Amino acid sequence: MVPPSFVEDLRNKVCIMEPQVCGTEFLKCAASIGFHGLMGTQRDLKIGCGEKRCGDIRHLKREHLVALLSWMTGTVVLTNIRGDMDFVLSALHCEELFLKCVRLKKSHTATILRYMRLQLKGLQLHKVSMDCPKHILAYDGKGVCESIMMDEFDEDLIRVMKKWQRRVCWSRMCVDFGVIQVIWFFKQSMSSDEVDINVVLPPHALGWNPM
Repeated sequence: MVPPSFVEDLRNKVCIMEPQVCGTEFLKCAASIGFHGLMGTQRDLKIGCGEKRCGDIRHLKREHLVALLSWMTGTVVLTNIRGDMDFVLSALHCEELFLKCVRLKKSHTATILRYMRLQLKGLQLHKVSMDCPKHILAYDGKGVCESIMMDEFDEDLIRVMKKWQRRVCWSRMCVDFGVIQVIWFFKQSMSSDEVDINVVLPPHALGWNPM
């Protein structure tokens, strides 16, 4: 078994300390570790760092990627993914999903809705566009998912999300980090005059890290 946090440490060395070699080799290594049952206690995974070649999953063996994702029951972060996003989303086992710089097609949001109902406790969206947001809006707020965070959002999407939030009796908090505004929808009913809360907090206060 590899040591705890080995995969994240490897990613940091490749993507942060050696960005000139950032690419799919890290993913191939991590997926192979997962496939051979050597993951140990690692439960969180970040795929992609913003560089196009880093989030490229097109050349990974599917059985290796499925095995890797099966270990990741904590938080999975997907950034600027290139490849079969439907395949990745259908293989998730995580409780927290953070999507960055991706475009969600109709099939993607349908899969996410299913996970929100059954296993996904939290969803975070950073610079995410949706072809068909109605699947997310179909969530009745009574499943497993208890939190949705969004930033760099489309105003039309936020408008319909606010209507959805009132319909399912969730609460809403607007958090200003100075350079970015995050809207947090969460499962905790408030009286109607307390629905909007505007506060200024450092990014780490809510675990928000779009970098």
